Amino acid sequence: MSQKTTNYQLTKPAPEDFVDIGDLNDNFDALDTALKSVADTAEAALPTASYTGESILTKLKTVDGTGSGLDADLFKGSSTVAIANGGTGAATAADARNNLGVAPASEHNMKTYTSLGQIGLSGAPTMDEIQEALPNNSRLVFNPATSAYTEGTETANVPSLYGMVVMEKIDPSRWDISFRSKTGPDALWVGIKGKISGDSMFKQWVKIPSTATLASDIQSLLQGGSISVVKSVQRGTMAAGKTTDGTITITSVNMNKAFVNLVGTIDGQGGPVRLKLSSATSVAWARSHIYGAGTNTDYSGFSWEVIEFY
Repeated sequence: MSQKTTNYQLTKPAPEDFVDIGDLNDNFDALDTALKSVADTAEAALPTASYTGESILTKLKTVDGTGSGLDADLFKGSSTVAIANGGTGAATAADARNNLGVAPASEHNMKTYTSLGQIGLSGAPTMDEIQEALPNNSRLVFNPATSAYTEGTETANVPSLYGMVVMEKIDPSRWDISFRSKTGPDALWVGIKGKISGDSMFKQWVKIPSTATLASDIQSLLQGGSISVVKSVQRGTMAAGKTTDGTITITSVNMNKAFVNLVGTIDGQGGPVRLKLSSATSVAWARSHIYGAGTNTDYSGFSWEVIEFY
C-alpha cells in the first residue's frame, strides 16, 4: 500500500504496487509548485536587480578600512607592493625611482651644448673647469679639432686624442660627475670623473674595442706577452732507479684542459718511458724493462712537464 512523504505529501508506491503514471505526475506538480515558491521567496528577500557587481562593491566599501579585516586598498596588509611581487616597494614616485634604479625624468631630457663657448668658456680650459661650467642636467658634445681643452695626466693610458668628446653632468647634490667618451677608428674610450662629498675621483679612460679589430687586438696581446692562454706549467725530474713504474704528485689541474710531456731521459739502462695524467693531482709513469738489471745501480731517469690551459 502506497504512503506519503512527510513534507510535500508525495506518493511513495509500496514495493508490491504497480506504477501509477497519475501518481508520478502529481509528485512532479507538487515539486514544481514548491520550488517556485522557494524561488519567489528568495527573489523577494534578495532581488537580483538590486545586487549587481556595482551594488555589492558599494556595500563592501561601507565596511572597508583599518581594523575591518578587509582593507581592500592594501596588498597583503601593506600600503606598498614589494618589488618581488611586481610593485615598486615605495609610496612615492621618487622612492620608486630609487628602488628601481630609474633616473628622474629631468635626467632623460638633458640640454645639449655643442661648443665650449656656449657654456661661457674660451681658450683651452681643463676638464675640471668644463665640469664646473657645465649646467646641471646637461650634456656637452664637441670636437677637439675645433674646441681645444686641456686633459692633463688623465689620459695616461690613452694613446692619442681623437674623435668627439661627450660630457654629461647630473645634479651635484647627488653626484657631480661627468661621463666622457672618445670615438676612433678602432675603439670607443670611456672615462668617468666626479665628486662624492667633496672628494674628487677619476676612473682612467677604458678602451672598448671594436668587434672589427677585436681578433687582431687579442693576437697582438698574445704575441706581446701581455696575456696568455696557459694557466700553469709544472716541471720536474724523476730518478726511476730500478723500478719500472710509479706515480708523481702534482698540483691539482683540470684534466680536460691539461696534458703531460716527456721532456727528456737521463742516460742509463732503462727502457722507453710512458707518461699519462692518471688524476687531477698525479702523473703515472711506466717503462717496459730495465737493461742489465742487477749489474748497475744507476738506471735511467727522466724529466717531465704538465701544461694546463684556461
